[in-house]
Amino acid sequence: MWFNPFMIWLIRSPFHRLLSKNFMVLTYTGRKSGKTYRVPLNYTRLGDKLVTFSYRERTWWRNLRGDAPVVLRLEGRDVSATSSVLEDVADVAPALAAYLRQMPQMAKYFQVG
Repeated sequence: MWFNPFMIWLIRSPFHRLLSKNFMVLTYTGRKSGKTYRVPLNYTRLGDKLVTFSYRERTWWRNLRGDAPVVLRLEGRDVSATSSVLEDVADVAPALAAYLRQMPQMAKYFQVG
């Protein structure tokens, strides 16, 4: 997306406070390519976990399967973490419901009433 480089710059800049409450930069390594990728993501905290969602049709999230190591740029700091991916509808539905309770503005993006 055309605005991703700008969002990454902003989240990694001294101006990150404008977005840091709900946005992070996820850095991961492509499984096949070995290339490093950075993606700006909207997130929320559910308990001790950070949660974000993507459409199934997008493919970047597949690199996060199997407890892949990632680096998150959160609130002006880089944090090492381990990813997990929920793919089963029985797991995704309650997590998405909890996410949307905290971030109702995202319901439109996911076409949920």
